[in-house]
Amino acid sequence: MPDPCAEEDHLKRIDAAFADGDMAALRAAVDDPPDFPNNAMPLGVGPILTYAIYWSPLRFIEELLALGADPNG
Repeated sequence: MPDPCAEEDHLKRIDAAFADGDMAALRAAVDDPPDFPNNAMPLGVGPILTYAIYWSPLRFIEELLALGADPNG
């Protein structure tokens, strides 16, 4: 059974990266998958661009789009 504290810490790192607009931290928090930024995110996050629209600075959303984030996700 997964450690609920470790899972919470993981989600907190992801959330902080979105809130700070820190692409390097987000990539590190999700283990920099080859299909980033269109990779599957944890269920509590959902589609990366949708989460960013709600919680991130505009420049971060623009950066995700420039990296190829699917706007129809």
